[in-house]
Amino acid sequence: MSFFPKKKEGSSKKAHQKRDPRVKLSSIHGVRFFCDENGGKEVAIINISRTGLSLAHDPKVNWPPENGSIHGSIEILKRRHKLILEVVHFYSRTVGLKIQSPSSDFQNDIGNHFQAELAAIQLVEVRSDLLQEEADGIPRWFRSNAQSELFLVTRGPSVVRFHLAIFGFHLEGKPGRKLGFGTILSGGDEEEGPLRYKESLLIEDMPALPKDSRELAIRFVSSIELLESGYRDQIVSWIREG
Repeated sequence: MSFFPKKKEGSSKKAHQKRDPRVKLSSIHGVRFFCDENGGKEVAIINISRTGLSLAHDPKVNWPPENGSIHGSIEILKRRHKLILEVVHFYSRTVGLKIQSPSSDFQNDIGNHFQAELAAIQLVEVRSDLLQEEADGIPRWFRSNAQSELFLVTRGPSVVRFHLAIFGFHLEGKPGRKLGFGTILSGGDEEEGPLRYKESLLIEDMPALPKDSRELAIRFVSSIELLESGYRDQIVSWIREG
């Protein structure tokens, strides 16, 4: 599914990842790490992926030297996984660690719990010179191979309108209208020429956006690091209040 015609070969920037994408954590995520080298007490997680994480450089922890290991357990929504972590590098405020032989259960829990954040991290922005001009502002388009994308039009510091597709549902924000939402049934026809938002998506309107879908959309938009925070905040408010 895509809002847009397919790009020509080589028309987008490729994302080069040296490690699994890491999710920045906040208190809403319900993920905690308890370190054996700290008497089983909690040490704050800064970010996490399926294969590594960063912890706060807590002076109370009996840290081993680089390439040494620490032990502990990670709690993901009340479910615990035992971990052995190899110290990769010390920073002034954080410690980078690699998870030794992560279990499939742990990796599945990470993938399921952080599906919105991981999808957002994988977005790339389509080059502006490939997009057709919009009369009401400057178009921006972010997409990934995970069937997720965000199209928005901005004017100065303001978001004029947006279309968001994530995990099979669609959100649409337009001036003077309530937030629109529905289930995507098909993606419309493909065309040649400049890339432009297409109104040919087949969408089944929903009478109300489920709470869990709204929260997924908010987490997704909040994690789009390539989009300026002011625009992210406006779209999040639009979704939250819609």
